[in-house]
Order: sequence, then C-alpha cells, then structure tokens
Amino acid sequence: NITPELQKEGELRDLVREVQDLRKDAGLEPKDKAVLVVSSEKKEIVSMHWQELARAANLAGQEEGQEFDVRKS
Repeated sequence: NITPELQKEGELRDLVREVQDLRKDAGLEPKDKAVLVVSSEKKEIVSMHWQELARAANLAGQEEGQEFDVRKS
C-alpha cells in the first residue's frame, strides 16, 4: 500500500532528480546557487515541496516562466 506520506516522498525525489538534471544541463556546479524557473504546470508541486527542494538542489529562489528550468543565481 502506498500511503500519502510515501507518495509525497516519491514526488519530492522525482522533482529533486529533475532539477538536478536541469542544473547539470545548465553547467552548474554543486556549489552554485540557482534560481528555479517554474512553469505553470509545475507550480503546485514545487510550492508543496519548496523547502526540501531548495535545500536539496541548492536553490536561491524561484520565478515564473514558460518552461521548467534553472539559471545561475
């Protein structure tokens, strides 16, 4: 059985992995602070997991944009 807590944990893991891939594609080093560009379809899930995501992916902030992406802070 998948509990709501396990589902939330899985969503966070998937989101962190996606953001880490975006950081890698952008050429960011692990020490580099980044800003997450949040598309409308990802807005709800990002806001739900923001604190954990920001810590795990070294994010300095977020902004709205057309595509889900990262840029150097």
